[in-house]
Amino acid sequence: MRKIFIIAIICFCFACHKNNSSYVVPSITTKTITGTVNLYDQFGHRKGSADSVTIYLNGINGSTLANSTIFYPSNDTAVTDSTGKYIFYDITEGNYNITFVKSGYDTVKVTNYVIKGSATSSSLAAVVLQATSSTVVSNLSVMSKGDTTSDTVNISGLITPASIPGSVRDVIVYIDTSASVSSTNYIYAKPYISTSGSTFNLTIYPYNLGFTSGTKLYFIAYGQPFGPSNSYRDPTTGLLVYPGLNATPSNIQTITLP
Repeated sequence: MRKIFIIAIICFCFACHKNNSSYVVPSITTKTITGTVNLYDQFGHRKGSADSVTIYLNGINGSTLANSTIFYPSNDTAVTDSTGKYIFYDITEGNYNITFVKSGYDTVKVTNYVIKGSATSSSLAAVVLQATSSTVVSNLSVMSKGDTTSDTVNISGLITPASIPGSVRDVIVYIDTSASVSSTNYIYAKPYISTSGSTFNLTIYPYNLGFTSGTKLYFIAYGQPFGPSNSYRDPTTGLLVYPGLNATPSNIQTITLP
C-alpha cells in the first residue's frame, strides 16, 4: 500500500512538471512615452527653461490578452530637462491619467489617455504650465438690467495689482444657483481680460444661458493667468478646470432674475 502511495505522488509531480513546462507566458506590449512641457509666466510670456516639471503617470485600467490574462497599467514618474522634454520607458498598454506639477505653477491633467497599438512609442501633445496668478479680485458687484426677455447682468470689481501693458491681468467669473459657488462648483464660467487699469466690467445675458425668470444666481471671481489656454475637463464632475487661479476668491454676490 505504501509503495502504491509513493508511486502516485511521483506520477502527480511528473504531471505537474509536464504541465508547467508546456505553459507559455503571454507577451506584454510595452511602449516608450515622450512629450514636452512649455512654461509661461502669468502674463503669457514663455520662459526660457522648462526644467523640473514632475509628471505622474497613473494607470486606470489594463489590457486583456487573448487568453484573458490582464496586465495592469504602469504607475511611473518622470521629470523634464531644461528644454521641457520628458520620457517614460516600458509602459504597458492601458488607459492613463497624466498629471503635470511644478511649484509656483498651475497643475494640469491629461485624463484617460489611451496607450495602445502596434507602435513601440507614443508622443503626447505639448503641455503648457503657467505661473499661478497673483491677481486678487475684490469688491465684486452685480447689477441686473432689463426685463424677462432682454435682461442683462453687469459684473464689475477691483483688480490688484492693476493691469498694465505687458502685464495683462485676467479674471474669471463663476456663476451658479447655489451659495457654494466656486471654481469647482458652477454652471457657467466667464473669462475677462483686463488690458489696463484696476477695475473690470463685463456683461452676460442670463436668459441666453438657459436661466429663467425668478432664478437666484450667485457670482464669484478669481484672478487667472493670461495666455495660452490649458483648461481640461474633470472626468468626475464633467466641469472644465481652469488652472492657475489665485487661491483667494472675491466676495460672493447674488441677484434674482426679473
